[in-house]
Amino acid sequence: MERPTIRGASRQPLRALLFTGACAGMLLVFVPLPSATRALGGQPVATDVGSERPGYVEGVQPSDEVGGPILVSGRLVAPGGAPANGRVVVVAWPRAAALAALADGDPVKTLVIGQDIATVDGTFAIKADPTIPLGEYTEDDGTINLEIRAHGAVGTGLFAFSRRFLEREARWIDAGASLPGGGAGAREPAEVDVVLDGPAVAEDTMVPTGDKTGTCPDYIVATYRNILVDVGETYNGLVNTSRFVYQQGSTSSLGVGVSVSGAFGSYSAGGTAIGTTTNTITWPTTNPSEKRLYRTTYTYRKIDIWNGYYTCEHWRYEVRPVAWEGGSAWTTLSYAPTATYCAPQLAGASYEKVTGTAYTFGSGVYLSGHIGINLSARTGFSTLTGYRFAFISAGQLCGTNANVPEAARIVGKGS
Repeated sequence: MERPTIRGASRQPLRALLFTGACAGMLLVFVPLPSATRALGGQPVATDVGSERPGYVEGVQPSDEVGGPILVSGRLVAPGGAPANGRVVVVAWPRAAALAALADGDPVKTLVIGQDIATVDGTFAIKADPTIPLGEYTEDDGTINLEIRAHGAVGTGLFAFSRRFLEREARWIDAGASLPGGGAGAREPAEVDVVLDGPAVAEDTMVPTGDKTGTCPDYIVATYRNILVDVGETYNGLVNTSRFVYQQGSTSSLGVGVSVSGAFGSYSAGGTAIGTTTNTITWPTTNPSEKRLYRTTYTYRKIDIWNGYYTCEHWRYEVRPVAWEGGSAWTTLSYAPTATYCAPQLAGASYEKVTGTAYTFGSGVYLSGHIGINLSARTGFSTLTGYRFAFISAGQLCGTNANVPEAARIVGKGS
């Protein structure tokens, strides 16, 4: 696949610049690193920064040479589910504001922050290289949107995820599962299976990680605006009203789509990224018996992913959220889910649901008109985001899967 023309000048490599001349020799010049702005946990084992061990990306310490907490672990698997060996890197995506500011055709400054090699059982465990500063990749709330990029003899695979680092506990937590108000148990990162279902790529001369940024970056292909995203739902009974608020600083875990060809209808789900609001929306109060699904709007971008770690080859296309747009919409629902965990409510009482994690809308990101499928969406309840139920007469609030304070979905009922 021919490398397209990239808008703008090449970005300055983060760790090293590679110069070549007419002769066969080369000179590697290291540029001083800026000071780190985020603690990554752990200290590097005494070793040369930028391991030259076969099979590893230069300039990033392999995970077995790094102390500290695990960033992500899991298995590489073939399409049929059998374990697969291969190379695994974790890439950090720029802050959402930086991605949103780019134009179609611009390069994207992704950065490898950790790596490992999965052997015959397919398992890997990656720790972040603590010498790599992550300030320009970390959102204000500490979230970093990341991605596993793996390849082996059977093929290539991508999986998007997010993390936050808890400095007081010196560990990484799952930013998608630990949306505001979530319990501590939900914060533990789950292991992931990365399916190597894309075509295999060549493994020629290793390319330094710095050169990846300058000569073989990922780049923006297209922009999709006004993408509707489900963020909440209310089910009123005969005797209550409700209101939904999506406030500044609220976070939603939004689906990422991946495709080898980028063609319409060829996409599949490839993990999630975190989207964050920058202002507040309050939807109108709903009347008794009304059932509503609340939506806002995000910008998504289609990004061409290139293998710049070994040779400069196209890997996949990816569609991911880059900006909250601030739109508000809703639609009427025809029925309420079954809810049997009920608590009585007095006439005149009000209840605010501000804890727990919302129901996952499996098709809550409406991208099917652009890529052929919809993706998942989930929002966390907190003091920033939640529901307010008000009872005109005595009635009940009922949870679908747990008592009301912990329930993912709530239904109003009469007494």
